[in-house]
Amino acid sequence: MAILDLTGLRSGKLTALYRLDEKKRGNCVWLAKCDCGKEVKAIASDLLNGRVKSCGCARKEKNVKDLRGMRFGELTAIERLPQKKGSSYLWRCRCACGNTAAASTAQLMNGTKKSCGCLKIKHGKETASDIGGQKFGKLTALRPTDKRLGGSVVWTCRCDCGNLCEASVNELRAGNTKSCGCLLQTNAAPPAFRWEEQTAETYRQRKRRADNTSGYTGVQKTKNGKWHAFITVNKHTYHLGTYEKISAAALVRQRAEALALETPPEKVAEALENITAV
Repeated sequence: MAILDLTGLRSGKLTALYRLDEKKRGNCVWLAKCDCGKEVKAIASDLLNGRVKSCGCARKEKNVKDLRGMRFGELTAIERLPQKKGSSYLWRCRCACGNTAAASTAQLMNGTKKSCGCLKIKHGKETASDIGGQKFGKLTALRPTDKRLGGSVVWTCRCDCGNLCEASVNELRAGNTKSCGCLLQTNAAPPAFRWEEQTAETYRQRKRRADNTSGYTGVQKTKNGKWHAFITVNKHTYHLGTYEKISAAALVRQRAEALALETPPEKVAEALENITAV
C-alpha cells in the first residue's frame, strides 16, 4: 500500500512537515508545525481527517474570554496583548478620561481595576478635601496635589513663616510634619561648643597648662629649641606651625584665636590653613 505524502497538508493550524521513522497504532507519524510556532507529532490519519488541528493552543484560546468592546467601569477593552499577568492575558484598554492602560482579564472581570488611575486621584481629592484650611502645627493645608505618599494624598501647605511646602495627610494628622522645616532649625540642639558665642576676653582668661614652657597659651617649645603654635577648637587641635622666634609663634596663635572666635565651627579648619606670622 502506497504511503501518502502529506508534506504541506494543512489541518486547522497545523502544517505537515515530514514523515518520521516511527509509527503509532500502525499509523505513520508526521512532524507538524503549528501556526503558533510549536512543532508536534501527529498521526497521518488525524491530520487527514482533521481530528488534530493545533498543538493544543487552540483549545486554550477557546477558554480565553473575548473582552473586546466590553466596558468595565471607566475602561473599555480594545485588544488582547500577548503578555500575561499571572494566568490572565493583559488587555489594552481606553479609559473614559482619554488615557490608555493595561489590565488583566481577571482585574477587569472582578472589578479590581476600573480606570487608568484617575478614579483613585479623584476619590483621593474628594476624601481628603476635608482638611482644607485646617492647621497642623505651623502648617495650613491649602490644596491637594496629584501626588501620593504611602497611599496618602499629598497637600500643598503654607507655613506660618511664609514658605510653601508639601506633606501627606497621614504625616499632618500624625503630627510628623508641623512646619516647612523652620521648626527643626529653631529647635535644633546647639553644638557642644560654639566659638561664636565666646568672647575674646573669656578665651584669653583661660588658664595655661601646667606644662606650658612659653608663657603663652597655645605655644610650646620643641626639643630642637623652636616654638610650636597650636589651637584647640571644638575638641580638635590644629597645628599652626613651628617657628624660630617665640614672638612669631605667639602672633600666629593670637591670629588663630581671633579668627576662630568669628568663624563658624564647620569652617574653622579651612580658615586656619593660611595663617602665617607675616
